[in-house]
Amino acid sequence: MILFITGKSGSGKTESSKILAKFGFDIIEMGSIIKEEMEKQNIPQTPKNTKEFMLKLRELHGNEIVAKKTLEKIKNTQNKNIAIIGIRSVAEQSFFKQNLNDSYSISLIVPIEERFKRVSVRGRVDDPKTLDEFMKYREENQIKVGIEEAIENSQYKIENTGSLEDLEKNIFLLLKELN
Repeated sequence: MILFITGKSGSGKTESSKILAKFGFDIIEMGSIIKEEMEKQNIPQTPKNTKEFMLKLRELHGNEIVAKKTLEKIKNTQNKNIAIIGIRSVAEQSFFKQNLNDSYSISLIVPIEERFKRVSVRGRVDDPKTLDEFMKYREENQIKVGIEEAIENSQYKIENTGSLEDLEKNIFLLLKELN
């Protein structure tokens, strides 16, 4: 089974990946592919640089470029249970649906205020420090690449406004439904 997880910054994708790993899934993070490409080109990871690099990469190579690079990693995985974290567009969802069987798209839904609160305490080098920066470099960026359509297009939606235990329970129930 292959799961595609989408959600805006701070929606719980990383926590979901930890939970899915506990359930035996291999995890592939699409955001790490962007960061790897930035490292290859010695581009510092700041909110502004990450936004510009991601948009430029898609502009030069098409909206499916990160999905194509992700598919290469999937082919090197032996596990039949894989979670792809960080789908950003319907183009990526469609690409995976065309190239992978037994796959499901899941979106995590969280209000913006809660997402910013979560992002402001996690301490990643490229995380925005202010709500204004969050809006400018995360929200606008994600909207530009089509995340709202990807969220809407997902087969399953999980409201992630509760505890980590609630998230784990919701993921468990969804996996049970899919099996």
